[in-house]
Order: sequence, then structure tokens, then C-alpha cells
Amino acid sequence: MVFWSDRAYAVRHQKDDWSDYVPAAISLDEFIGAWLRGMHREGSLVGPNWDANLCGLEVEAIEVAKRLTEE
Repeated sequence: MVFWSDRAYAVRHQKDDWSDYVPAAISLDEFIGAWLRGMHREGSLVGPNWDANLCGLEVEAIEVAKRLTEE
């Protein structure tokens, strides 16, 4: 599942198969506590900030959560 850190990055993908989707903000607490936790349980990967060609890293959800909560 792909996520972007900025709405403008997400909006540029709102075309073709994703034309009916509307980007929405998620609080950091909800992203870590609900989204990443659920994705970790399901074994899903996170695609953070993919580029305009939908290319980018695929990272385990738990690794993203760890990086976001490091002090």
C-alpha cells in the first residue's frame, strides 16, 4: 500500500485506475497505531513516497513504524 508524506504527491497519482480515489490526511498516531499495525499483522508492505512513475521502496510496516518512532 502506498502512502505519501505530502498531499501534492498523492494528488499527482489521482488518475487512471485511481481517478475515483481522494487523498486524505492521516494523523501520525493513526498511521502508526492503526494502519501500520494492521498492515504488519496482514504481512503487507508499505510503499512510502513513490515517485510519479509509481516506483519506490517496499518496506515492512514494522520497519516504517520503528523509524517513525525513533527519538
